Amino acid sequence: MGLVKNYIKNTNKYKEKLSEDYRAIFDEVMVCFRTSALPDKDIEMALQDILSSFLEAQALGKTVNEVIGDNYKEFCENIILELKASPKIKKRILLNNISLLFLISLVLITIDYIIELVENFIKSKTILLNYSVSIDNILQIIMGVIVAIIVFNMVRNSDESNNNNKNKCKEFIRNFCFIFLVFFSIPLSNKLFKLDSMVLLNTKVYFIIPILYLGMKGFSYLANE
Repeated sequence: MGLVKNYIKNTNKYKEKLSEDYRAIFDEVMVCFRTSALPDKDIEMALQDILSSFLEAQALGKTVNEVIGDNYKEFCENIILELKASPKIKKRILLNNISLLFLISLVLITIDYIIELVENFIKSKTILLNYSVSIDNILQIIMGVIVAIIVFNMVRNSDESNNNNKNKCKEFIRNFCFIFLVFFSIPLSNKLFKLDSMVLLNTKVYFIIPILYLGMKGFSYLANE
């Protein structure tokens, strides 16, 4: 990940040399790539190449439209699709998605444990170290993945020039309502079907949280190796 941090540092440093027009488009290009499913290493390498081409074209007096055309999103998507077609990058995307799954699991289970810890301490003045993984937890993780996908798509589509403000507002409301229904359905399903009583695994919290963290870091390392 040190290599990725160096790429980001160099990108932030050299993009300051872009003119206002080039800089505005490059900022949008960064959003497109960094909200894609590509691993961090491939994203930052692609951004470095694009930044170099922008700086060269700018030095030659070319406009940004002469370099990428009139639609920067189409320009980005073509590059992203080309990268995704590579078998090596497909493997890294899979590893990156597994890392994301571990991250979502880590966050949701940690939050759930803290809530249980506080409730248990208030009731019995004891510290809870046991944690039960139930069907309810699995549903929360699945919903977390769905919400993450929706949020990334909202960010990617937020600046499309062919969408007017009214359409953007409708899309935001639709996505917000969907996310609300998703999260509302979890406690409702739990209440109706007692999903938290369908225990899949009983373990100590000091086992499961480090395992999830190491899984997240390990798969992230493999994805960006």
